[in-house]
Amino acid sequence: LSGSSSVVQLDAWNWEDAAVRRDEGQHLNWPEPRTVSPGEESTYSKETAAIAQYFREAAAYSKIEKPEVKNPRFEAMRGIFAGQQMLYIHANQAKSIRDAVYFGTSFSLKMVIVGGDDAWQETTLLKSKNVPVVLNRTQRLPAREDEDVDQPYKTARMLHEAGVSFSFSDGGSWKQRNLAFEAGQAVGAGLPYEAAVAALTLNTAKTLGIDAEYGSLEQD
Repeated sequence: LSGSSSVVQLDAWNWEDAAVRRDEGQHLNWPEPRTVSPGEESTYSKETAAIAQYFREAAAYSKIEKPEVKNPRFEAMRGIFAGQQMLYIHANQAKSIRDAVYFGTSFSLKMVIVGGDDAWQETTLLKSKNVPVVLNRTQRLPAREDEDVDQPYKTARMLHEAGVSFSFSDGGSWKQRNLAFEAGQAVGAGLPYEAAVAALTLNTAKTLGIDAEYGSLEQD
């Protein structure tokens, strides 16, 4: 767990004016399985088991309204179990995405997959569990050497065709100017233009839970 995040808009004089939703979500960096050398032990199972145990303890703690001794780490997670905060799970490999979704479902958490390099392989699961995806950068190389060289470009189209809600990201706040080009690259790989615009606007607002005020223009 790397901390919480807030939603802001930049037409403001100070952070109070800028804040749209404070501490809107928590971020969990899900472990990625890796190939190990002969004789080397994989730590993936131990790491995921530790996460599950931590969340079980935090969930049990959240049911105590006024604990005698407050645990700051568990106090910070009350919003997740109360349904007031989103859990952003950073995961890229297909197994990580699959395990993360089942993990979040077991705790009945509102969640979003962030990164999602292999989300195109798990569209059925993501659709059935209604889990949106904040995609990694479009303009990059594929995750593996044996993948299609244009896989990052066409992942958005594959998610759209499967009915999975997704939005684009720029890979870092200083790359915001590239967002339109990330979407344009996906359009060149078959994503409908309107879907690309939605993935920059309305889909993002829906993921953040602010679509009642942001993300689209409607006639009065």
